[in-house]
Amino acid sequence: MVYPENFEIKIGFDRIRELLSAECLSPLGQQMVFMMKPVSDRDLIVHNLTLTAEFQQILMFGEQFPSDYFYDPSEMLDKIRIEGTFPEIDEVVALRRSQETLRKIIGFFKNRKDDRYPVLRELCSDIIYYPFVSDAIDRIIDKEGGIKDNASPKLREIRSDLASRSASAVK
Repeated sequence: MVYPENFEIKIGFDRIRELLSAECLSPLGQQMVFMMKPVSDRDLIVHNLTLTAEFQQILMFGEQFPSDYFYDPSEMLDKIRIEGTFPEIDEVVALRRSQETLRKIIGFFKNRKDDRYPVLRELCSDIIYYPFVSDAIDRIIDKEGGIKDNASPKLREIRSDLASRSASAVK
């Protein structure tokens, strides 16, 4: 069936999209909302309503769902595809925080003792978490978001030289 061009406006779907977008925690969520289209597939509608009902239960029961930080690494990944370019420190720190949130979300569903939220659990089972990314970031970035002295041998040498020169200047 072909709908008129202004069908979404007539049924108020554009307004629903705006309201949903305002509640998103990240730009990626907003992108997903703006890609949404009205659907008529009953099974898909039931599946999405079940996902929504399960998440409502999480919120209503006051469970500590990890939603601390979400970061869209798309720009950073596009930038570092070019040989010789590197991410900025704040981008690496944001990626690390986002990785930690992902790890917590996976754990929230995986480590449950009960069988609540089966559809959300299934949805999250497809998430791939790469601990080596977090480990690599932790080797070079400290807790405050600065580059560690031992991030590379050359950096260690430069900082050691600066410290000794600074000490000499103080004397």
